[in-house]
Amino acid sequence: MQVIKMLDVYLWDGGDRHNYAHSFNAESISEKDLQNKFKHCNVQKRIVVLFDNLTDFEANKIEQDRQRILEKLTPQERKILGFE
Repeated sequence: MQVIKMLDVYLWDGGDRHNYAHSFNAESISEKDLQNKFKHCNVQKRIVVLFDNLTDFEANKIEQDRQRILEKLTPQERKILGFE
């Protein structure tokens, strides 16, 4: 599994829209250069996860679903279900 932090740049058209321009690796540019180069742009951070095989993807998906469900439970519900 490989995790890549990306930045998506959307250029301002001078009106009410931002149009997609390009994406690049977030580690390749500093925060100061980012602010100087893309002053009037909308820059959004994105994380891309590359899996080596399908079984790794499926295991990760199940674990993410499990964590999301556990976050919704109250401490009392967790105790009743035996997660604490």
